[in-house]
Amino acid sequence: MNIKKQATWIAVTLAIFAGKASGHGTPINVHILPTTGQLAVFDGYDPGILESFGGSDIFTDEPGIGISSPFNGFQPGDELSLNVLQGLLFWNGADVVTTAETLTIEWPDDGGISPVESYLVSAQSAYQTGMLWGKYLPPGGNGSWDAHGDYSLGATNPAVGIYGLVLQITKPDSIASEPFLLPLVYDPASSLGAVKIIEGITDLQQSVLTLPTADFNRDTRVDATDLGIWEIGFGASSDAFQVQGDATSDGAITGEDFLAWQRQFSEVSQPNTAVSSTSVPEPATISLTILMAMSCVARRRSQA
Repeated sequence: MNIKKQATWIAVTLAIFAGKASGHGTPINVHILPTTGQLAVFDGYDPGILESFGGSDIFTDEPGIGISSPFNGFQPGDELSLNVLQGLLFWNGADVVTTAETLTIEWPDDGGISPVESYLVSAQSAYQTGMLWGKYLPPGGNGSWDAHGDYSLGATNPAVGIYGLVLQITKPDSIASEPFLLPLVYDPASSLGAVKIIEGITDLQQSVLTLPTADFNRDTRVDATDLGIWEIGFGASSDAFQVQGDATSDGAITGEDFLAWQRQFSEVSQPNTAVSSTSVPEPATISLTILMAMSCVARRRSQA
């Protein structure tokens, strides 16, 4: 976790324990990066606090997910969807360990009809997609909107600690957000305290998956769509972004980025694992393929 993000979690967590958080707390605010069109999540949202409300269910509807300002790049009617990118994480007060618990995410039913109304997340869960979180219809013209689903634990007596969801926000015609952590604290006796919770969130952050560098549209796969993005951007010599085809983060889109795409082709990201190179073609094949790809791009540009 970078220092800025850790400082943000510290400030938010201390505010919660000082009793300053109220209502639905600080939501997860989404904006569109003007340079690339990629969705991004602002730091500074509250972790959820899982509680029992007189029955067997242990749940929270915090934090919500939404848009804080009309200047964040959205138009009324834009739809935000939620993906789960990896299995349920758990910090037990000392370490990140495997959990046998399951956690259900239920959609907010806030504008539109969701093809998927709930996700069941366990430690073994894979990528889940299809949940419409809501439609941006800001009330009163002030541009602020957020929707609250439910996050609930399936056990009646779950382990105390911090449960971590690794999520992603998507919107039609925009590049999906980077994976982000939603920590959900279950501590009915308040035994952990703010300092330990900050430690736990920091540890969980290290377990959030890293998408492949050649996954230019950030959909967890390296495929032909990413090659098309590289082709469009090929030739940029400076100030290029990863989502435009720069897999090597050198600001240019070159043959080296094509090689990165080819090595990662068909790979699906896994939590904090390097992209496999078991299916990388021989160097001669790579050279021939890259020359053919560059030739096709150059030919299309000369005909334009």
